[in-house]
Order: sequence, then structure tokens, then C-alpha cells
Amino acid sequence: TTDQTVDYSDYLFVGQYLPYYICDGSVSYPGAAGPIGNCQAPNLFVNSLTETKVQTHELRFNTPSEHRLRATFGGFYSDLELTELNDFTYPGSELVIGFNGVQGFGPNYPLTNTAVTGTVGNAAPGYFSDAGPFPEGVIFRNDVRRTDE
Repeated sequence: TTDQTVDYSDYLFVGQYLPYYICDGSVSYPGAAGPIGNCQAPNLFVNSLTETKVQTHELRFNTPSEHRLRATFGGFYSDLELTELNDFTYPGSELVIGFNGVQGFGPNYPLTNTAVTGTVGNAAPGYFSDAGPFPEGVIFRNDVRRTDE
């Protein structure tokens, strides 16, 4: 299990979408009067929780070494599950003023939780470890489960 917080501020230099989340709506999409309003500090981070479970079994048989024909045979079984929950947190998103005058963003849910979100784009019911809403300031979440048997 790994539980860590990772600095994400460097993404500022490649994330052209970022002002949408940390600036007032009137800054991100200015009208004819030009941009007015505030942008919050790009203090971005990711809370990351990763857990791996592995179970393996192997069984081998060998023919006696004194026999002319020798063989080794058997079976192998492996079962792996890796779960990862990454919360991409933009604290400034809690302070921005939207076009409707409301501070912050509304509740955010996993798109795979179609009982709450409905079908959005290509989203379909699927895995999620937390049905939502996301914690305050979390804009995006990677919530995955990988298996191999």
C-alpha cells in the first residue's frame, strides 16, 4: 500500500485549461470589457492511494532423474488486483466565482456512477471505490482497478 501526497504545481506549465478551475469565470472567458476578477494560486497536489494484492501458486512434478526420458511439468496460478485512487486537488477552485455568481464548483461525482450522473458522453456504469461526491477542492479523480488472473 502506498499513501502519498504529490506536488502537481508543475502541471501549470502544460495545463492550458487550468485558469478555468482557479480563476473567476470573468477572467477565463472575458466578455467585450476584457478580463476582470481574480485568479487563485496554482497550489495543486494529488492525494494518491495505491494498493496491490497478489496471490500466486505453483505446483511442479519431475520424473525420476535415473530414467532415460526426463520431464518437468506442473501448473502456475496468479491472481493480482491493483487499485489506485488519485484525487487531483486544486484548492483555489473553492474560491473562484462562476458566471452565475456562485463561489466554487458544484458537487463532482465519478462518471462511472451513472446512478448519480446519468450517461454523459461515452460514460457507462463501471468501477468506482467512492461513489462521491469528491472531497472539496478535488477537480478530477483517477479511480481504477486492474486485475490479472
